[in-house]
Amino acid sequence: MAATVGVTSLFFVHNTSDALVYEQGRPWNYPKLTAPFDIPIHYDSIATKRITDSIDNEFVPIFRDTGIGDSQVNKLYKALTELDGISPATTTAIVNLTREMYTAGIVDNETRESIANGKLPQVRLLEGNEMTSIETAAFRSSRDCYAHIDSTLTTPEQQSALDRVQIYKYLQPNFEADSTRNRELLDDS
Repeated sequence: MAATVGVTSLFFVHNTSDALVYEQGRPWNYPKLTAPFDIPIHYDSIATKRITDSIDNEFVPIFRDTGIGDSQVNKLYKALTELDGISPATTTAIVNLTREMYTAGIVDNETRESIANGKLPQVRLLEGNEMTSIETAAFRSSRDCYAHIDSTLTTPEQQSALDRVQIYKYLQPNFEADSTRNRELLDDS
């Protein structure tokens, strides 16, 4: 038995020069340690939620103009000119105010609520190949546009024209989130 232990210890030479020496607070003095494959890092649920929330809070979504504004304003103008008893001045006032709403931006109710709660102070607007960052304070929902037009145009003739033409039909969101691009960007994060 002693012979076996002696022979075995000869084959297992203990060389102290092969031992790695490291000290806390000092840089690593040896070649890089690399694995032959990627080792995934799995976060716990709390860390994952914290990372996801920080990305979501800092993410500025991409919106696009649907181009519906001009066609809606043209339809409104045509509908107003077909009404009897509406002066050209009233038609012009309604059309111009509606055009202003579309220029400022009309968004859906959920987006407008996010803006009102301070969760969406700006968006990136994609037009063709150009992207610009714009403030969302001027965006309104269809409901907000209707209320603004109704409170601005107060003469009996204007009110009659708004009711008869059913102005709310011409107030559709023209800015909407580009969900495909936003999802791609969030997945890349």
